[in-house]
Amino acid sequence: MMKRYFKKWDEAYLVNLLILAFSYLLIRFPFFKLHGMKDWPLFMLGLALICLLLLGWAKKKKSMASLGYPISFVFSQASSSKSYDEGGGLLSDNWKLWLIIYLCIVIVTFIIDRKREV
Repeated sequence: MMKRYFKKWDEAYLVNLLILAFSYLLIRFPFFKLHGMKDWPLFMLGLALICLLLLGWAKKKKSMASLGYPISFVFSQASSSKSYDEGGGLLSDNWKLWLIIYLCIVIVTFIIDRKREV
């Protein structure tokens, strides 16, 4: 019985890790011209991995931790705005939106799963 539990656990994490890896590589390299950030996709990947582990530890839906990464990127791109500062540098609020949308997806997933248990 214990062996079967770990097999399901490993398969679920493996699928979610593959989704995260594919999403990271897709967002970091081909879509670089859309966001122009070198380090932020890696930071978001680290945050997604932490959320994946925490949701798995709490026995919640782990798939939203991995699917939330590309979903939040798409929504942040759709709603971001770019402006220029006084020195002529480009300002973008994309990184803030990406972080907030991702955290909202993870928190809502946790709350929905918690209400289903009750």
